[in-house]
Amino acid sequence: GYFWGAIGAACVFSVLAFPALRPETFGWCVALGAVSLFYMAPLLPGGRRGKSVWFLKPLFISSGWAVGGVLLPAVQAGAAITWTTLAFATYRFLFILPNAVIADVPDREGDARVGLQTAATMLSERAIRLLAAGSLVLALAIGLGLAFHQRVRILFLIDLIGPLMMLAATLRPYAASRWLNGAGIDLIVAW
Repeated sequence: GYFWGAIGAACVFSVLAFPALRPETFGWCVALGAVSLFYMAPLLPGGRRGKSVWFLKPLFISSGWAVGGVLLPAVQAGAAITWTTLAFATYRFLFILPNAVIADVPDREGDARVGLQTAATMLSERAIRLLAAGSLVLALAIGLGLAFHQRVRILFLIDLIGPLMMLAATLRPYAASRWLNGAGIDLIVAW
């Protein structure tokens, strides 16, 4: 019910929003939708989906969030895509990447039993932790640079609390909380 309800709501809101979209935004949406097809549909060689390739799955997810959350709003606002905009998109990508990797940790044993490869089944917990922490340290460095480059410094500094919380979630033992590996890190991203 949730799946079909979410699809129905997305369709209704898409139809309602369509007249307000700038042509450039619509073009970016089409491009993002086309890339999403490679994530969901079996279009890769051998009839594989992008999400079934362990190292592509987190890259698709993080890129989708960065494009959808940073570049599409900028295009819709009529803003130029500048180095600052790209830096913000990179910051967002690096903030989301650990979520996309850590979220698979609770399912690691089940995924391995049925032959699914994810970052969690292919990498050790130490490697996942290093990847996630490294990504977040880079995000924080870019975020601090952006914060001191912008006039709305306080808003950026508030936003940096998200990567700090994700770093805390990254450094604690994963087995200690299955809830934090799923809904908890999603709530951090929602920050």
